[in-house]
Amino acid sequence: FVDGNKRVGITAAAIFLQRNGQRLTATNEAVEAFTLSVAQGKKSMEEITAWFAGNTLRRFAVCPPQLCRTAPFGARTGALRLSYKPRHARRSGT
Repeated sequence: FVDGNKRVGITAAAIFLQRNGQRLTATNEAVEAFTLSVAQGKKSMEEITAWFAGNTLRRFAVCPPQLCRTAPFGARTGALRLSYKPRHARRSGT
């Protein structure tokens, strides 16, 4: 990647969290500041772990899987969100 490692890293983390029933709740600005501080070596593994623990939410604690539809990447709320589509819907092409 040319100058894209930070974006790829945080996107991979967000996808990993999504696949494991979590979602990021931090604003885009908070994600950017966090990502830059990690890239600059200013965060320890414990601080990184604590940041993710404080900026994630169990997806299904908010709504059932069929209703969890969040806006993509900051639309309307400013929060980094990933869209959720139930597995059965992905398989059927809907």
